[in-house]
Amino acid sequence: MPPPLRNASGCCAHDTLYVDSSPEAAIAGFSRPAAHSRLEAATLTGRLTSTNADELATPAQVFNNPSVFPGPLVLPDDEIAQDPEDDDPQTFKEWFKYSRGPGRQITNRRKTLYVIPTPNEAEEVQSLMKGWAEPQVPRGQKVPSLPSGQLAAPTVEDLCDYLRAFYHPMEIKVFRPQYLWRSWTGNGTSSGSSTRSSKSRKGHDAYLGLEPAAPTGELFGVRYRPSLDGIAKQQLNLSDITDAMLAHIPPDAYSIVMLTHHDLYEDDEDDFCCGRAWGSSRVAIVSSFRYHPSLDRYSGIDREHMWPASHCKEYVDGLCQTTTEPARKRAKKVKPPSVPTIPVGETSPLASAVRGGSQHLVPRTTEDYAQLWMSRTARTISHEIGHCMVLDHCSFFACVMQGTANIAEDVRQPPYLCPICLQKLSNLLAPLIGKPTTPDIQMQFIQGQHEALARFCRRWPKVGMFAGLAAWIAQRLELMQSHMASQEADAGEQPSPDDANAAPGKPPTRATRQPKSTALFAEWLDEGAD
Repeated sequence: MPPPLRNASGCCAHDTLYVDSSPEAAIAGFSRPAAHSRLEAATLTGRLTSTNADELATPAQVFNNPSVFPGPLVLPDDEIAQDPEDDDPQTFKEWFKYSRGPGRQITNRRKTLYVIPTPNEAEEVQSLMKGWAEPQVPRGQKVPSLPSGQLAAPTVEDLCDYLRAFYHPMEIKVFRPQYLWRSWTGNGTSSGSSTRSSKSRKGHDAYLGLEPAAPTGELFGVRYRPSLDGIAKQQLNLSDITDAMLAHIPPDAYSIVMLTHHDLYEDDEDDFCCGRAWGSSRVAIVSSFRYHPSLDRYSGIDREHMWPASHCKEYVDGLCQTTTEPARKRAKKVKPPSVPTIPVGETSPLASAVRGGSQHLVPRTTEDYAQLWMSRTARTISHEIGHCMVLDHCSFFACVMQGTANIAEDVRQPPYLCPICLQKLSNLLAPLIGKPTTPDIQMQFIQGQHEALARFCRRWPKVGMFAGLAAWIAQRLELMQSHMASQEADAGEQPSPDDANAAPGKPPTRATRQPKSTALFAEWLDEGAD
């Protein structure tokens, strides 16, 4: 196939963008739910009727607009392409039922998200752990453009700022005092640690001691091993770390997440893991290790086509056509359908994101590389916390809650929530703004969240993901304001002076629209769910 079109600077022009799943999706056997089914998936009853169509936090005309919310790309070796028949995305009805379980609602007593900084190293283990957080890049896979010297790792402070915007207006706190890595003697104070000390003697597993909230003196045994692919000198077992976190959840915590710069693994067959969450326990852990830019060539990342430029038609077609037949032996022999596209020059959120972000996707300075590293970690930490809020993996749209099979797929996915996942999150967090949880309150939450994210992104103008997200949000907010103005015009209602002077983040009131959410929720609870 011909190479992608290049502009005057030699970079891909991204002239045409796919707004739905790639030709690979049909070949792999993935069938995306139809537009009407997607709308139904955002309702409490699972059925779209004249009485509940107005309950959507995202208006229907925006909801299924592919230049706002495109479909998942589904490229070769992506998670959905590998196992399309196992894909059954979570609907709002399913989420609502599960989110009403014990301990899953945000309350006045439990409404804080805690972020645990990467644990410190006691002097006794510093020699042992030296170099564990530094990727061992194979020969021939080094990134020639990467400046010499160590990059500044993502900080818990920057990640907390991102989470304050993404989960606005939730309270985000850094967990103190800090966890500490110690020598492991097999004399842990918890039952879990005692069990592992026995296993350590019999199975010859290597252990570190993790002391939560030092200096408590309480140690948890954490297994470690060399990574199976040789990229990390040693990896840490994430399940063992989680045991320590579960034993020290603050009483006011809705959820808790740990940041680590070490590589992680889950079981003996697992090669690595960037993040894991246990929704029922509201605990998550995220590793920045595999997002280090020095591993980009090894991971198969095309920086020029990270999100939002991952929707570039020339790029997607190239990946689909160069996939070898053995890698696609499970694929169905079908003719790929025509996939809808848009020009990059049109006025829409996706096109604006590509124009705003593409010029900053490829880093040039040491600071650029460090900020790129942070942005990747931020996207994943927001994803894992989403699981703590009972959001499952999503394949209705391109969405931050998509599952991922590899790092290259990870960086092609968007940082925003699709309208179905927004319906879930706004229902959970809107009570922090006002009660009852009506569509108006949910829209107010969405607008406030978008504006908070835009403010954060403007602080990082040289990061492609953040620059693209800021441009996407700007167009998205314009559509929201246009929709509200249209509703007022249809109702023959002019904005009041109070509405005209409303503070940013508070949409104009719409007195003509009667909230039906409370009645629907009560009806659902009375009838139960099938």
